[in-house]
Amino acid sequence: MKRSRKLKVGISGNGVLCEPAAAACMSVSEADFVAYCDRDTEAGARRAKGWGVPLYSTLPEMLDRAKLDVLVELSTPENRVEEVVEAIKRNVHVALYKPLASDLADASRILEAGGTGSGRVFVVDPLCGNPAVRQARDLIKRGRIGEVQTVRLRMWAGGLGGRGLGFDPDRVGEHGWNPALHPAFESLLLLGMLGGPMKQVHAVSDRLPMTLLMKYEREGLFGMAEFAFSPQMFVPSDAFSMDAGLEIAGTDGILWIENLMGRMRERPSLMIKRKSETVVPDQDFQQGFAAGMQASLSDCFGSILHRKRPECTTEQAWEALRAGIAVKESIASRSPVMVSGIAQAGT
Repeated sequence: MKRSRKLKVGISGNGVLCEPAAAACMSVSEADFVAYCDRDTEAGARRAKGWGVPLYSTLPEMLDRAKLDVLVELSTPENRVEEVVEAIKRNVHVALYKPLASDLADASRILEAGGTGSGRVFVVDPLCGNPAVRQARDLIKRGRIGEVQTVRLRMWAGGLGGRGLGFDPDRVGEHGWNPALHPAFESLLLLGMLGGPMKQVHAVSDRLPMTLLMKYEREGLFGMAEFAFSPQMFVPSDAFSMDAGLEIAGTDGILWIENLMGRMRERPSLMIKRKSETVVPDQDFQQGFAAGMQASLSDCFGSILHRKRPECTTEQAWEALRAGIAVKESIASRSPVMVSGIAQAGT
């Protein structure tokens, strides 16, 4: 029997994303995790030893020696553009953890590079890859709740047990800095995947908590996202001390999705209400951040191997970044902002 080809995969970056990403690369059938790049050589050496892969202190060295097929890029948005462009120039595919970049200029550089070489850009989002979200999207596509009318996301973070600078109580509410809670970084790609492009956003915020109101381009479709931080609360999770839930209301029913990132609530991960009854669909899947990371990376690798359209497209990621910039402008101006006023690709 002919063995399926595996992609040689390397990871670049540090922080709490590395552990679930490495676990995913070692678990999925499409990948052979062969290298790790981290400029913090002491911490990186501990991680690399635990994973059984060589450590490189610079990306060019890893690309030269490891002969990668795919780079999983986990570095912060403002620091990644040069690494991504360098990998693509060497015909290495890049699986890029959301968002594309910190601004449209860097995002344009990344997408232009991906359109000129053999290396392609893919977007990794554990929320979009979440197994319950996938099942919910299938139910929506099959018309099980009719036409979607509202999409509501609730996100909670706890200060106890939270890892990373994003959970410093003195800084957690700083918009434009915190990658954990700011919707431009964490949830807009998911909200766009569920409802399509956004027409207008209005962020109501005084640090945290924060509420984001959205009007989608599709007539009659609205959204809301709520973000809260509780310094004295512990949220069990695979990565961050965070969790999230979704409520999607349609003309014929409602979908509820819980435990998108952690285990905040002891209830089924997916429920659907139609007419007078509430049903719990079959849930033969793992839930949480790690499961979403594995599913999203597996989709990226499968798209490369089988030349298929990925679950999260760069077009969707671009629209999410535009919406995120509109959110930042809304926070600054304390007023609604039209997403159409944010520059289009190539302009």
